[in-house]
Amino acid sequence: MGTDHWGDFLDCVRTRRTPVSSIESAVRTDTVCHISDIAMRLGRKLQWGPAAEQFVGDAEVNRMLTRLWRSLWHL
Repeated sequence: MGTDHWGDFLDCVRTRRTPVSSIESAVRTDTVCHISDIAMRLGRKLQWGPAAEQFVGDAEVNRMLTRLWRSLWHL
């Protein structure tokens, strides 16, 4: 397995083969980065609930998991 994820992705688009890294592992990696960033910004320990994908018992911190959308954009 190589470390050229961009090259692997482009090759998979061309050949339709499965990439070396799944979308699930990418999402989990991104989640850990966001959790770490929030904890560092606040300068305190936080408790993460992986099943709910929210911080446990901390509504203030859970608001940091999303951003406000501009008025023209919505989901």
